[in-house]
Amino acid sequence: APQIKIPEGYDITIKDDGEKLRTIKHSGTWSSEVAMFAVGTGSTLTFASTSTDDTSPMLALDGSNTSVSSRLVHIPTNVTVNIGKGVKVSNYKNNTSGVVGGVFDVTGGTLSITGGVFDGNEAPYAGVIRAQCGTVTITGGTFTNNKATKDGGVFLAHYDAGTKNVPVTLTIENATFLSNSVGNAGGVLNVQKNILIYTTITECTFK
Repeated sequence: APQIKIPEGYDITIKDDGEKLRTIKHSGTWSSEVAMFAVGTGSTLTFASTSTDDTSPMLALDGSNTSVSSRLVHIPTNVTVNIGKGVKVSNYKNNTSGVVGGVFDVTGGTLSITGGVFDGNEAPYAGVIRAQCGTVTITGGTFTNNKATKDGGVFLAHYDAGTKNVPVTLTIENATFLSNSVGNAGGVLNVQKNILIYTTITECTFK
């Protein structure tokens, strides 16, 4: 079960108080994958910061407890998750065999990233974002030192027979990708065969 459940039909914003860096840390021990947040149908979960500078984040989401095999949030149909500037998401290591999506698992919902730092996240597939269907829009942010031991160091468009005719819409603009790695294919982006995806990538930095 998730650690924090957002009921259906709510608009929730989690934000620091502006005094100093505030950290939400995923802790505990499970034998299988557990999301930190579960968001109910029709709800929106926003992580925001009083800082507008990604080099000085004021809200941190930390998954560094190595006994946990987990992601931050699952994003099913009719659910929206937003990440803004001044938020740092780090050290999520989803180590369960075959699990995809170190931080986010998009299965029909909407993920919007307008800024933030995503550092040191890891999974066998998709170090940061797995999308099976749904919408992922990235219009800023820095992705560093993320890793997939197999495919998709940052992002994996993952084929599933049950949603093969439902597209992934991926937009990436003005984002920076540095020192991300992969064991097999796609240091930043990997698209599996047979998946329906619409992709736009503009004004980004890859190193």
